[in-house]
Amino acid sequence: MMRTNKDYRRRAHMMGGPQIKASALFSLFFMLMISQAFPEEGTRFRPHFSIKLTKGWGPDLRIGDMNTHLESFDNRNTFVYYRQYEPELISGEIETLDGKVSDWNLEFRLDISRRVGLALGTSLPYQKANDGTIDLTTTVGQRMVYTIKPRIQVLPPVIWGIYYDLFPDSRFDIQLNLGAGLYLVRMSEYYNIEVTLPPQEPVWWRRTWATDIAGTIGFHAGVEFDFAITHTVAIVAELQVRYARMEKLYGSLLEETVFGGHDEYRGPLYFFYRSDEFTGDGYADLQPAYAGPSWSFPWGDRLSPFDLSRYSFRIGIRLKVF
Repeated sequence: MMRTNKDYRRRAHMMGGPQIKASALFSLFFMLMISQAFPEEGTRFRPHFSIKLTKGWGPDLRIGDMNTHLESFDNRNTFVYYRQYEPELISGEIETLDGKVSDWNLEFRLDISRRVGLALGTSLPYQKANDGTIDLTTTVGQRMVYTIKPRIQVLPPVIWGIYYDLFPDSRFDIQLNLGAGLYLVRMSEYYNIEVTLPPQEPVWWRRTWATDIAGTIGFHAGVEFDFAITHTVAIVAELQVRYARMEKLYGSLLEETVFGGHDEYRGPLYFFYRSDEFTGDGYADLQPAYAGPSWSFPWGDRLSPFDLSRYSFRIGIRLKVF
């Protein structure tokens, strides 16, 4: 059946209507802000430069798959059994990573009109790390010592923003802001198991992995309340929402054994389930590229993302330089 031009126009309208409307609204908003960036003819405006320092409070960092892995390892059936029925034969634990962050933000801002300002900012880096050991001696005399050292590093981001001033030249001001940023993360883990069955010598197996520095473009939006104390100093309070999620991280894995084994792998970071080589317990694991030898029966693998999204309430000070 042949379609008329009217049919094609109707189909194009139905498929592209929502996207066209969204683009039109964004374009209108952008043009309105740009129109405010230039003072009207006959007015005088000098660009202003300021520095803002704020401290934020909000939900803990989403450690995600790393903490799921650590908690699952610590709560394996064998460990739970010995802690309950033979506590004298087991000691130590594997703790999850703390999600609390020191959220300090530094921002440089240039007001290009009475209503519009451009900003460039960053925040302090932070690191989350633990050293955990579980020492187990089974009822048959076999001793197993597990050591895990996970680490997450969040590097200083580079954040761009634009401000829109609702009440210019007012002592109490409300400003809307939105922007984007480059967010950087690196993860790693050291795992070692040492097994001794007297009178034999101890044997060990070790794997160490680390991701490359992973980056993603995130977005933020917020509303800021300013109260001018003097002509150059203002107290600021802000509510801000940020979305920054890394869907795929790449890294390297090194596996070593007491017998001289040495294998290296590279690939995406995976979350999966595996069986312990000595106890047979299943637990969640996290590492790049490789799910372990066939006798560990890995299953349920998927890519492991990392999420820096959060909301925060911020308080600080703004210093007007000129």
